Amino acid sequence: MLAAIDHRSYHFAFLDPFSLGSLSFDIIRKLAQLRSIDILAHVSFQDLNRNLRFYIDEQGSSLDRFAPGWRDAVDTQQPDETVRLAIMGHWRGLLQTISMELADARP
Repeated sequence: MLAAIDHRSYHFAFLDPFSLGSLSFDIIRKLAQLRSIDILAHVSFQDLNRNLRFYIDEQGSSLDRFAPGWRDAVDTQQPDETVRLAIMGHWRGLLQTISMELADARP
């Protein structure tokens, strides 16, 4: 897709995946290479609520694609709500590493 668009134009990407695994961080990293882009990402927090312990137990899970490196950054021995917030904090930190300006998250 990136090869087919005008890189001098302003772009908007609305990312609305079914699950966290469908929102691989690699997608965002590639979109961030565009000079001018806004990204609105709907993060499936319900997926994180339902599947948190499954994702923790499974190496290479959807969560590993969504927020690479989260296993080194998050203490999974904490209560689920604390773990979820830490994972999202890690993801937001990843966005900052690729020079994305962040708006406040809104439920």
